[in-house]
Amino acid sequence: TTIADDKYLNHFNIDKRCNNWNLNKKITFLFISRIVENKGLYLALQIFLKIQKKYSDIDFELLIAGDGDILNDIKKYVNDKKIKNIVFTGYVENKEKYELFIHSDIMLFPTKYGEGLPNCLLEGMLYGLPIISREISAIPEWVINNQNGFLTLSTNPDDFILFISKLINDKRLYENISKSNYNKAVKLFIPKQVESRLKKIYNNL
Repeated sequence: TTIADDKYLNHFNIDKRCNNWNLNKKITFLFISRIVENKGLYLALQIFLKIQKKYSDIDFELLIAGDGDILNDIKKYVNDKKIKNIVFTGYVENKEKYELFIHSDIMLFPTKYGEGLPNCLLEGMLYGLPIISREISAIPEWVINNQNGFLTLSTNPDDFILFISKLINDKRLYENISKSNYNKAVKLFIPKQVESRLKKIYNNL
């Protein structure tokens, strides 16, 4: 399953993403996953609420893409906590999914689940999104702090705020992480490259 869908990659420009990273526009976070308890969505919402309070002069948005058992509970939580600027997209695929990656700036995925290597992270990398996640399962094998994102064992929202602040305050860091992710994913995770690796493994058996 470690494949990043590249069918829309020809429409993507990594330099445009990097050049557009500034504080004169909205900063959009993307959480894309099955909406179940251990995927970390409650933590993502706590982080998002705190970052809005910390940087009240910046417009933020959190896109929540997916469907699952606790979606209605999550919507109630958002309403009860009066968390603004949340967009629920429901389940997405193909062009609609690609457009979410293009529209977003940072992937926020503070999972608590034994993930293996989630495809959503690979696709986020392919479209140049810095990854902010947790040091769990196979994620640390591909997401390295300050190189293509940030990881922590913590579930304290303040630790994630520090990562986000680094990106907000350092345009060069954002650019470096974004390009590193794009280049790594193109080299390793698009279908053509995965097929080539599998053929080499098969031929060496």
